[in-house]
Amino acid sequence: MKKFPAQKNAFTIIELIIVITIMIVLAGSALVSVISFNQNQGTTDDAKTVLTEMRRVYAKATGVFYPNGCTNLTGYTVTIVKDSTDMSVTANCAVSQTESRAGVLKTSKFRDDVSFTFSVPDGAVTPISPNVYPISITIYSTNNSAATKSLTVSSYGVFQLL
Repeated sequence: MKKFPAQKNAFTIIELIIVITIMIVLAGSALVSVISFNQNQGTTDDAKTVLTEMRRVYAKATGVFYPNGCTNLTGYTVTIVKDSTDMSVTANCAVSQTESRAGVLKTSKFRDDVSFTFSVPDGAVTPISPNVYPISITIYSTNNSAATKSLTVSSYGVFQLL
């Protein structure tokens, strides 16, 4: 009786190379998506931080919070400098007192110079620069220029994250 050699079931080298190439392409596209998501999330987190800071200053104005040594408080001025991560809050008193908020943004920067005042005690907003309503604060990612977030402040201190 004639015996045939046993057939070996295996993949050829070409089949293995094709499968590995497909896996590398899929992993690469997944990595790009994860990096893009992280950059967008960082910008979103920074926008939420700015929103929290605005609410904090608004609460100081409507609660008529007098800083130490401040008399005749008329409002709080928020100043944002273009291409920075910082903002400052000035209590408008007989002697102005400025509180710098360094590093408010962690992964983003402010796109424009913006300055406005929350009046005491009603919290009404008065734009200084630019002199338009609603006040728009735009931040952009330092790693991905497409990742931007905007925050608007209405004349009555209503905040909206866009």
